[in-house]
Amino acid sequence: MDLIKILNAVIAVLAVILSQLPPVRQMLKGKKVRIAVADPMQISHVFGNTNMSLWLDLENIGGKTISIAQITCLLARQGRTQSLTAKTYWLTERLGSDKPLELPFPEIVLKPGERWSGYIHLWDTEAWAKAIERRVKSLISKIKDDISKKVAIHNTEMATVPQADRPLVEADPKLVQEACDIVKELRSLEASDYELLVAAFDNPKRSPLKTLGFHFTLFEGDIDDIFEDIEDYRYGFGAGLPARKAKFVQVSIRTMNEKESEESYNKYKTKIL
Repeated sequence: MDLIKILNAVIAVLAVILSQLPPVRQMLKGKKVRIAVADPMQISHVFGNTNMSLWLDLENIGGKTISIAQITCLLARQGRTQSLTAKTYWLTERLGSDKPLELPFPEIVLKPGERWSGYIHLWDTEAWAKAIERRVKSLISKIKDDISKKVAIHNTEMATVPQADRPLVEADPKLVQEACDIVKELRSLEASDYELLVAAFDNPKRSPLKTLGFHFTLFEGDIDDIFEDIEDYRYGFGAGLPARKAKFVQVSIRTMNEKESEESYNKYKTKIL
């Protein structure tokens, strides 16, 4: 009799435990994530360093909770590759407003069936090394100081001239040349056909949970538009002062099928890991 009671108690406990677990079919799915990217995306630059912005949608279609620790995009053209990492994202509620809010890219935890969507900002973190960042910030500070001093003198000399008729103040040509030199060092975008691989990692030191490939083309006019703002560096715009020209282009992307994405990943996986 006591044995029966013990067995019934064990069965009851097991039943409670099993009731807390997901269905076996769901558990067997393992870790799986679906990636979707909205068309078009945006490509721009910061002192020549390639930047990309895109609307990303992630869905956990597996049976286990997953954590997305990193999103990487690999650009490939004519045997050359460049890796961009998601570092920030724009708060959805503030998109399109006068003051959009850009936040650090978080670790994204998704339970089975959950989704996350956001407008992410990626750039080449390897090219944008600490030494380059220090050099750019120092240059921006010098250009701002130079322009500010000249504006004060300029306003005094042109006090009787209407604001709209006053010529723009130009920064020291040596500082402008240094800004252009940095752009030349970091610039890698050219008119060409590209392959794009978007990879979602739970651990950047391991293979991605999922990759999805795309094709896109940058034309000569696109390159001209992306780097058009460099002409304004001599006035400080985009190099100490807010840019007055949009320095991004909308780029249409064409999604690869699963087989093409797998082939593209196998071709470039040593570059994306």
